[in-house]
Amino acid sequence: MEIKIIKSVETYPLRIEILRKGIAKDFQFVGDDVATTFHLGAFMHDECIGILSCMKKEHALWNETHVYQLRGMAVKSDLQNSGVGKALIIESLKILKERDCKLVWCNARETAVGFYEKMNFKTIGSRFQIPKVGPHFVMVFTLE
Repeated sequence: MEIKIIKSVETYPLRIEILRKGIAKDFQFVGDDVATTFHLGAFMHDECIGILSCMKKEHALWNETHVYQLRGMAVKSDLQNSGVGKALIIESLKILKERDCKLVWCNARETAVGFYEKMNFKTIGSRFQIPKVGPHFVMVFTLE
């Protein structure tokens, strides 16, 4: 498996297939093409099997200003729980540390909380609903 930086448009197929299946075709995120945003793709035999977007975005829960949000993480259904997601997170944290990022956060689907906890993310606050998508938790990781 190879992980590399990709263009936002390359994330769209997996966003639609995994994250928006049967919900909507709103696969573009505000901030996708801002200069501080980057997107990672995990590839196996030239096929994109996993994606993750990292966007510079503060959150009202803390005062830190050099903060990034992980968004749109998706792994092909048949490869979930195979280490692809973990590899994407590890690579993103490496890049973010190089960019002097201090704090990383995400809105984790309730079903993904255990995954993020294994990656040392901490849950902040209470469960909340994202319409048409389901229950989520804010999770945070502090880079040292």
